[in-house]
Amino acid sequence: MVAFCRKYPELPEVRERERVNGLVLWGREPVLLSTKKVFKAAIGGPGILPMILAATSALERMSMPRLLDRAYRLLLGLHIQRGYREGSPWRLLHFAEDGDTSGFFPQLGQRYDRTRYEMTFGH
Repeated sequence: MVAFCRKYPELPEVRERERVNGLVLWGREPVLLSTKKVFKAAIGGPGILPMILAATSALERMSMPRLLDRAYRLLLGLHIQRGYREGSPWRLLHFAEDGDTSGFFPQLGQRYDRTRYEMTFGH
């Protein structure tokens, strides 16, 4: 899915997927959206996800269509977010002092793997 999103970034569906499943952008997106992203990441982890899967299985046996629909949507959203984040590049921020003459940061800025990392430099 991430490869598709990178290939067609102009599609409205791709922009929406990035908005909902991308990295948390505190202060640059609504607080509720940031909170939802954090919540989804927390419950989509290895500790809680098996319990959600078990509850969904129980709902399937009880034939509760409204709750089952919500459970399916939750599970789908959790898995999409996990896959989206695993395929997304890491964002790194490097700070350098004004008098840095080591040459390390200019080299780092030229030689990093742009498919795996998005870097920003500041001082």
